[in-house]
Amino acid sequence: MKNVFLTVLLCVFCAPLFGQIQVGLVREQNSKRKPIPGVQVNFSGAVPTISDDNGHFRLVFQGKKPGDIIFINEIRKSGYELVNEKELKALKISEKEKLVVDIILATAGAVDAAKKAYYDVSDKALLAGFNRKKQELQEQLNNAEISQGEVWDRFKELQYQYDRQKQSLDELAEKFARVNFDDASEVYRQALELFKEGKIDEAIAKLEEADFLNRSERHLMNRERIEIALDELKKQKEENEEGFKKDLEAMLRQAQLYIANGEPANALEIYEIVMQVAEDNLVVLQTCADFYAGQNRPEKALPLFEKIIAHPEADAEQKSKASQNISTLTQKKD
Repeated sequence: MKNVFLTVLLCVFCAPLFGQIQVGLVREQNSKRKPIPGVQVNFSGAVPTISDDNGHFRLVFQGKKPGDIIFINEIRKSGYELVNEKELKALKISEKEKLVVDIILATAGAVDAAKKAYYDVSDKALLAGFNRKKQELQEQLNNAEISQGEVWDRFKELQYQYDRQKQSLDELAEKFARVNFDDASEVYRQALELFKEGKIDEAIAKLEEADFLNRSERHLMNRERIEIALDELKKQKEENEEGFKKDLEAMLRQAQLYIANGEPANALEIYEIVMQVAEDNLVVLQTCADFYAGQNRPEKALPLFEKIIAHPEADAEQKSKASQNISTLTQKKD
């Protein structure tokens, strides 16, 4: 019996020492999901750790709960650089004990090399388009299709668009360089490869062929249908739980009537059924524990009183009463 009390006390006093666990994975960019071992992972509020041979790591966040925000401090391994830092800067703790984003690394210099390649392709394509439109303006002027004034106005607009687009090239190239093809769709991967090779028109055609707009509209429609279905399921679950609660109350009342009528055996049968379907229900635990204690069945009552003490919904008075019952039953047993 002393061991039981010690176990309960340890659970009560040690609970704050344990935090929210989050398991994560470190992978290499564009490697068919190859894990990376030996990566130092450091998040604020958790003890730093290192990824194992399978790229997995485990973090424990003290005083955190699902939905709380956590922040990255440092991800480091010699010879590698972090690819998806933007996604990792602030994350929410998951209820499933798994980080919602994998850590993606690339060999040092890989991102800059890819960025340069994308930038060069984009710059070349942008300049070619600019020169092509200038040539079209010159031909229109030569053919007397537009005036000198119109040419000048259109050229100023063309130059403005070119300068503005060129300014965004660096950001665009950076974004493309950090795409992880392992997580991208096959169509998007093919389009980016074509873009990297300078085949801009073919890349656009590939994306247009995939018809992402209509696909996204279908996904939105499906999302709405799923949300409606989930709302309906939630409603049905609530109705079911309410019905179950009423049935449970009726069974407990029936058992009490059996006891009042001097038929404890029939009450025992009901209580055993109730315990099978609702062993975590505090009212059920209390009722069945009292019944077993009254029937001088300490081997049945004691475990239930211990569950009451550990129950998250039990108040101080219920826990105190359960402790007293345990003491009384233990003395009788001895």
